[in-house]
Amino acid sequence: MKKSKLSVAVASLLLGTALFTVGCQDDGKDGAAGAAGTAGVNAGSIEIKTKAATATNKQDVVKAYADKAQALYQAAYDDGVLLETAITTFTTTPSEDNLKAAKAAWLKARESYGLTEIFRLSQGPIDADEDGWVKTTYEAPEGLMNAWPLDEKGIDYTGTGASATGVTGTIIGLDFSVTDGSTTHTISALGDITKAKLETINEFAGDANVFTGYHAIEFMLWGQDQDYSGTSAGHPTATEGPLQAGNRSYKDYTTGHTSDSNKANAVAARKAYLNAVTDLLTDHLEEMKNAWADSATSYYRAFASSHSGVTAHTTGANNLTETQALTKIMGGMGTFIKSELANERMAVAIQTPSEEDEHSCFSDNTHRDIATNYEGFKMMLLDTGMLDIALPDTQIKIKKLIREIDAGVDHINVAAATSEHFDYQIKTNSVNRQNAYDTKNKMRELGDLMIEVASAYGITLTSSDVTDGEETGDLKNF
Repeated sequence: MKKSKLSVAVASLLLGTALFTVGCQDDGKDGAAGAAGTAGVNAGSIEIKTKAATATNKQDVVKAYADKAQALYQAAYDDGVLLETAITTFTTTPSEDNLKAAKAAWLKARESYGLTEIFRLSQGPIDADEDGWVKTTYEAPEGLMNAWPLDEKGIDYTGTGASATGVTGTIIGLDFSVTDGSTTHTISALGDITKAKLETINEFAGDANVFTGYHAIEFMLWGQDQDYSGTSAGHPTATEGPLQAGNRSYKDYTTGHTSDSNKANAVAARKAYLNAVTDLLTDHLEEMKNAWADSATSYYRAFASSHSGVTAHTTGANNLTETQALTKIMGGMGTFIKSELANERMAVAIQTPSEEDEHSCFSDNTHRDIATNYEGFKMMLLDTGMLDIALPDTQIKIKKLIREIDAGVDHINVAAATSEHFDYQIKTNSVNRQNAYDTKNKMRELGDLMIEVASAYGITLTSSDVTDGEETGDLKNF
């Protein structure tokens, strides 16, 4: 992520608090195609609110955002604990039913975590990369929690594809090594599979060395899903197709897989790795929950200290003004929906197209990642009162775009449930591909409009402030 370039201008006031509506008709040319192929979304009547950009109103938005972060990370942690319980039950007593229960717990955990993704890219506890107390205190664990694509070939048996640079062997085969320069880390015995070792090897030789987080757990539950080639490892005779996800057998945890050179060791290693990687995830979820808790030295207090209802952080230098907090919020939100969600999680996969480039590629749950990430953005923009202070013209443009994106995201989810998962929707011959393409473009437009929202608060943002400097090019018109 790029260093922050956000600059702050003098706060401006919007006069009046009247509520009115503006009739806005869509031209029928820029909406996402519906399930029946009908283009366009009728925007209908759009409610506009005008609220003054007073210090109090701005502080209320900051506190509302912080309160939602607190609640959402608490929910993500709670679901993480339930996931760990289900994983422990499965590894203790492997069975088809316990595998199904573990998968269900993972899917539920992804729902709550997906909503928290909106707090990324704002120099907060989850991924702060600027030197300072936030980075030092919380150590930006996002790369250990939700990084992707996974380097699954370095973890367990796979079908096709090579491991990332610097990796040989597999963790489950107990013949793993990863090298960067003159330093090598190995896993050659069950005792090497620890949370500390997994933290060390994750992204050790580069961003492609991903061995921890939600997607590592996902891989150990579902296994590879290679529908395009029809050779998904572990179930070559299973039904492949647009509604088929990975299909790892629970027997990988009892009698082992045919590819295991030492089945007893591989079974034990799978259990140890799955338990360790899940426990590590829960640890980091707890850290994020605590970061946003209302306690003396928490990020929550430093972030929302401008509000009269929040006690300041015990270290005065850590406390933010409402303008500083809002600058982080709006720049982060714009960057997330434009560069992360629309670009990295949708455009890259559409352009390739590759099932390996979709977010949750083993379970084929990417449609829910898209939906919850987008819902988190809307929650912060609409439910905190943030948009209420924006100019009427900005509110109209944003609410019209939201209606169109709503339709596009709904289309992705309906198709995933009834006809083809997202990995098939991005194929060049899919009738659903254009919808995914249009939807990600509208999300990029929505991210850019955060510049106008910020302006109403007296905050100056530029395009570079709502664009990750490390995004994979500008894929709007690839």
